[in-house]
Amino acid sequence: MKKLNQFTTFDVDRFFKGKELMAMNSEDLEDFNSGKIIGAKYIIVIWADNTDYGKEGVSNKGQQFDVKILDAKPKDIPNPVRVQLVEPSARIYGDYRNELTVTAKDVVFVQPQRKA
Repeated sequence: MKKLNQFTTFDVDRFFKGKELMAMNSEDLEDFNSGKIIGAKYIIVIWADNTDYGKEGVSNKGQQFDVKILDAKPKDIPNPVRVQLVEPSARIYGDYRNELTVTAKDVVFVQPQRKA
């Protein structure tokens, strides 16, 4: 059958719940065909993963993925910084359905809480 992928959905809110995300780097997002800069791309690492996958020992801690933001300039990241994704959406792809492509409206840097 063809185009079955159009009928699958990915629960992005449930997936990111319980995860701490760290932005490691940012760069211009280029259009694959034209080479024109169309936005920003962030390299994100899952720093902590407290998601219940229904099986003990399963975690995505340490996994890396890109977040693409259209019509944005990349923010400078001199050191890894904790982030939250604004209105993320994601799609699963790959032969084994184990790859994730993520887009968002923005990436917000989260400042660590200072102890009094």
